[in-house]
Amino acid sequence: MTAKSRFTFAGFALIILTLHFRSEAQENRITDRNGIAWGNIFATIGTGTKTSVHSEIQFRRLLPGVAPMQLLIRVGLNYKPDANHMIHVGYGFIETYPYGDYPIAAYDMSFPEHRTYEQFNSNQKLGKLSMQHRFRLEQRWLGKRNAMAPHQLEKWTYLNRARYQIKVEHPLFTLNRRTFYGGGFNEVFIGFGRNIGANIFDQNRSCLLAGYNLNRNLTLEAGYFLQILTQGARVNNSIVIQKNSGLQVSLFLKS
Repeated sequence: MTAKSRFTFAGFALIILTLHFRSEAQENRITDRNGIAWGNIFATIGTGTKTSVHSEIQFRRLLPGVAPMQLLIRVGLNYKPDANHMIHVGYGFIETYPYGDYPIAAYDMSFPEHRTYEQFNSNQKLGKLSMQHRFRLEQRWLGKRNAMAPHQLEKWTYLNRARYQIKVEHPLFTLNRRTFYGGGFNEVFIGFGRNIGANIFDQNRSCLLAGYNLNRNLTLEAGYFLQILTQGARVNNSIVIQKNSGLQVSLFLKS
C-alpha cells in the first residue's frame, strides 16, 4: 500500500468523524463519564521466517471500584512479506458487563460477542521516529438477551466495523542498554453495513504513553488513555456519549 493511499484512508476517516460530530451537535446529548483501567497482555510466537501466532488478553476495569467493564481474548495468525508490512487474520471473544450510568449491557447482565477480523500493518521510519499504520476490518456477532428471561440469549446481531490506528514512538534515553521511549496513538472506529443505523461513528481511542524495552523479548508500556464512544440505543431521544479515561498498561511478549 502506497503512502498516498494510506493518507487517503486516514483523511476519509477524519472526514467521517467530523461529519458525525457536526450532525451530533443537532441532537440532544447525554455525556456519561467513567474512570477506567485497562490491562493488556500481547504475545507473538514465531513459527517461521515470515509467520507467527498472535494471542492477547485484555482486562478492562471501571474505576474507582475496579468493577468489570470488558474481557477480551484474541488469537490470530501473522504473515510478514517483508520487514515493514504484515497481514493478520484472527478471532476474538468479548464479554461486556453493565457499567456507567447508561449501561450498554441490559438487564444488569453481561453479553457476549464473537468477532472475526482481517488486518494490515505498515511501518515507517522518519529519522528516529517510528510510525505504524494499522487497518482492520471486523465482522461482529453480538448476543442479545431475552427480555422475559435475561439469562438466555434471544438472538445474535451482525455488525461490520472498520478501524484505522496510527501509532508513533520516539526513543527518549537508554539505561543499561535498554531504551525508554515516548509516543502515542489514535484510532477511529467506523461502522458500516446493515444493522448500523445512524451510528456510523462507533468510537475513538487515543493514548499518550511511555514504554521500556525490558529485554529483546519483553516490552512494557503505560499511559493515559481516552475513549469516546457512541452508544447505539437512545435514552429519552438523546444520544449517549461515553467519555472514558484513565490508565492503560500493556505487556508485549515475543519469541
